[in-house]
Amino acid sequence: GGGGGGGGGGGGVAHAKPPAGLLRFSAHLLLFLQALLPDGGGLRQEGSLYFHINKVLNLYVVHLIAARRYELVPRYACHMRHLLLVETYAKFLELLAPASPEVKAKCLADARPWIPVEGEGGMRAIVSRALDDSRAVDNAKGEPAAAALSRGPGHRERVLEWACLAGAEL
Repeated sequence: GGGGGGGGGGGGVAHAKPPAGLLRFSAHLLLFLQALLPDGGGLRQEGSLYFHINKVLNLYVVHLIAARRYELVPRYACHMRHLLLVETYAKFLELLAPASPEVKAKCLADARPWIPVEGEGGMRAIVSRALDDSRAVDNAKGEPAAAALSRGPGHRERVLEWACLAGAEL
């Protein structure tokens, strides 16, 4: 756990990264309230507070990825709305594209109890999005975009390993 970073003045602190302990507590509290309160207390899909639970869970998932707590990522990501889940998890898979096949297989095995294979927020949709995102992107002039150039020519092949490993399990 980290210390408390603090309270700067002014309105420019909206982008400050919340402490990890606070993110974890907030994620657990919101998930608890969603399960406990009638109709999820506005935290379920149609609820007025659904945006907030997704924001907190996404921040916590990004923290878990940065902290290399990969085994916990699917446990929290599975509670996010499907589009956000697919987007965030596809970025996670792309980030781990250079990882060994053993690490990738473990990440897929860790996800199996939490993320379904099929459906809007399923592994098939996530791997498909990661593959789509790994394609080279051209800018308006028809030149490769800087992000695509910085990944190197083997990036798409490393992302394709996810599809091969996932395909063996699907």
